Amino acid sequence: MKNKKQKILILSDLKESTTSILKSTVSIAKMINCEVEFFHVKKATDVVERESQLSAVRNIKDKYLEIDKAIQNVLQPINQSYNVNIKYSIAFGNVKALIDNYISKHKPDIIVMGKRKSKALKLNRDSITNFVLNKYKGSVLLFSDIIQLEPNKPLSVGLLNNSENRIPNEFILSLMNYSQKPLKSF
Repeated sequence: MKNKKQKILILSDLKESTTSILKSTVSIAKMINCEVEFFHVKKATDVVERESQLSAVRNIKDKYLEIDKAIQNVLQPINQSYNVNIKYSIAFGNVKALIDNYISKHKPDIIVMGKRKSKALKLNRDSITNFVLNKYKGSVLLFSDIIQLEPNKPLSVGLLNNSENRIPNEFILSLMNYSQKPLKSF
């Protein structure tokens, strides 16, 4: 079996930066011919409050349909503009457990996440980004909503926390061919 198509997984919270992150991810996927998957997880407590079981089931169904429509509204213009087909999934429950399970099951070559805006006081060090960086041994790209990548334009590549267990994979090595500047390691 010749080289299988590599996969990029976007972990999204559907914030304002989602469209920018999607465009940047699709730009990279087009550069090195990858599939893109989109995964959105919502805490169960954000969907269901203290209600009866019947109301909870109705709330979950309504919220699922609402999120499904929101994702389709974000993905459809990008799919058409870039001529791609981004697969997506939605899940409700324990966010970290569901992300861990999705990563284990789908085995992406790289994970893309949005970069959080820094807050003056950082009390919650138990973030999803830290969880993914600690749990996933592959490459993780963090995109800012300020800078958006464009297809066929050079980019600047840097590695954060590059250690023996995070050796750049084939995906990152391919991406470095499009870099305009020397590789930076942090």
